[in-house]
Amino acid sequence: MDLERGEGMVVLFVADSVTNPLKGFDYMSNALEEVEIRVPVTLVSIGRHEPTMPSNLNHVHAGYVEDDKQLSSLYSMADVFVMPSLQEAFGQTALESMSCGTPVVGFDAGGIPDMVRPDETGWLAEKGNVRSLRDAIEAALSNDGERKRKAVRCREVVEEEYTIDRQAGQYEALYESILEDAE
Repeated sequence: MDLERGEGMVVLFVADSVTNPLKGFDYMSNALEEVEIRVPVTLVSIGRHEPTMPSNLNHVHAGYVEDDKQLSSLYSMADVFVMPSLQEAFGQTALESMSCGTPVVGFDAGGIPDMVRPDETGWLAEKGNVRSLRDAIEAALSNDGERKRKAVRCREVVEEEYTIDRQAGQYEALYESILEDAE
């Protein structure tokens, strides 16, 4: 795959199956149709099943990417990652994006707000609301300083809260508290 970073902004969408309705691709494409910023916007989608796109949107479908280094490069290339999932227990792709320093726009659904924190790591939109999603995407793409500040904070949050050592320590503390309660 040969993607070069040109002028304008890059919005990234990642899902195992791009056409899975619960991943919200249609909400995002409808929102992007209405985004009004001064530079061109290109949507890069990653996943199985290339989506049908409105003709006025710049779109590159990268297909299903298994290589972690290539995936990391794509996350890092994006200005913002959009996760318009309607249901999401955790949101692994949001965490992957944040670990690459790319802030996230997502619906306020499921576990997404645990990671996507307004004024810190990204922008939240009302679940299922295209206008709210459009506004969040515009806010993300229109303010370079804010986006860069959130990019730094994304990486910090991942390192503070989501490393394997941190997770192991939390499990250890949980198991110890269970054993103490059982005595």
